[in-house]
Amino acid sequence: MRLNVGTCQDLGAVVTSRPVLVISCRVYQLLNRNIDALLASIAKDGGIPDYKYLIKEFRNTDVSRDDKFQRIYRAYWQMGAARLCDSFCKTYFEYLEELKAFDKVDVQTIAVRLYNVPANARGDRKLHFAFSTKMAHMLQPNRPVYDSLVARFYFLPEEEKTFDDKLKNLLSSYNFLIAEYERVTREGFLDNAIAAFRARCDGDPILTEAKVIDTLIWRFAAMLNNGGLRGGSIRYY
Repeated sequence: MRLNVGTCQDLGAVVTSRPVLVISCRVYQLLNRNIDALLASIAKDGGIPDYKYLIKEFRNTDVSRDDKFQRIYRAYWQMGAARLCDSFCKTYFEYLEELKAFDKVDVQTIAVRLYNVPANARGDRKLHFAFSTKMAHMLQPNRPVYDSLVARFYFLPEEEKTFDDKLKNLLSSYNFLIAEYERVTREGFLDNAIAAFRARCDGDPILTEAKVIDTLIWRFAAMLNNGGLRGGSIRYY
C-alpha cells in the first residue's frame, strides 16, 4: 500500500526520515470528535451483548461442545465470511477449549496450527491470522484483535507472498497494535471516547481497555469504508 504523505500528515501521522510511521494524537482526536456517531453505529451493529455473552460463558462451558456458544462466536467474529468448512470449525473450537489450560498463549503458535487444518473441502490451507488473534483475545481479553479494517486505520502493510513472510509481517503488525494500544491508554489519547463508550455500556469491567480501543477503531474504519465521510456520518474537523 502506497502512503500519501500529505494525507497522512493531515490525519496526524508523522513520516520520519526512516521508513517508520508514527501516529500522533491528532488522528485519535477524530474518534473523540465523532464519538456520538460511533456509539450509535456500535449500538446498532457492534454486537456488544454477544461479546459480553462470549466472555462470560467462555470459562463456564466446554466450547468444543456448546452449540449456542459456537453459533454466537462464529457470528460475532465473522467466521461465516471466510467460508470455513465444518471440520475446520470443529477443530478450531476443540483447540480453543484445549488452550484454556494455559495462562498465556502465543499467536504465532496458534496461526501455524490453524494453517495446518484444511479450511475447505478442497483441502486448502490458509493463514487465518485474524482468527488466530481472536482466539488469543478470548484467552487474554487485554490483547488486541487484528483485522483488515484495523490494518487500514494504521496503514499496516499486508502484501507478502510466502507463508513465512506473511506471518512475520502480520506478527510485526500485531506487536505494533499491542504497543500502540498501550501508548493510547498511557497518553490518554482516547480518554473522552472511552469514557463515553463505558458510560453507554454501564461501565462493564468485562470490556477491557484494549477491547474498547479496538472496537472504536474498528467501527470508525468500518464507517469510513462504507462511505461515512461522503455520507456525512463521519466528519473531519
